[in-house]
Amino acid sequence: MDDLKLTCIIIDDEPLARARLNSLVSETTELVLLNTCGTGKGAVELIDTLEPDLIFLDIQMKDMTGFDVLRKIKTEKKPLVIFVTAFDKYAVKAFDIFAIDYLLKPFKKDRFLLSIQRVLAHYKKQRGYDSKMDHLLQFVADSVKVESGPFSNKFPIKTGNAISFIEIDTIMYVL
Repeated sequence: MDDLKLTCIIIDDEPLARARLNSLVSETTELVLLNTCGTGKGAVELIDTLEPDLIFLDIQMKDMTGFDVLRKIKTEKKPLVIFVTAFDKYAVKAFDIFAIDYLLKPFKKDRFLLSIQRVLAHYKKQRGYDSKMDHLLQFVADSVKVESGPFSNKFPIKTGNAISFIEIDTIMYVL
C-alpha cells in the first residue's frame, strides 16, 4: 500500500471486543486509532468531534443500536462503517445503509484484514473520484475566466462522436 492512513474509532460496549479490535488496528499500518468508546451516546459525540475516516461500530449496544448512532451524528463528514456484531440477523440491514463490511464475532485476523482492504479500496476509489471532480470544477472555473470567443461561456461535452457545448450557467450538477 502507499502511505495512506485512515483515522478510526472503535465503538463497542464489550471491553474485550474493544481490546481485540484495538490490538488488530494497532498492527495495521494504514489505520490510526483516534479513540475507543463503549456507548452509543459517547460514540455520537466522538464521531462529531473527531470526524474519523472509519468507524468499527457494534450494532447492539446497551444504550442504543449502531443504526441509531449513525442517525444521530451531525458531522457532514460521514465515516466509512464496518459493523461488528455477534448477531448475523443484522447483516442485510447493515449493507442497506451502505456499510463497507460486516465482521461477525468472533472473527479471525485474516477476516479483519480483508475488511481493511475493502475499506482502503473504497477510500482510494472515492479519493480518485473527488480528484477528478476537483479537476473538472477547476476546468469550468478557468473556462469562465476566458472572456472572448464564441464558446467563452460554454462547456464542451462529448457524447459519442459529437461534441455539444452547454452554457455554463445552465449546469446544475455533474455526476
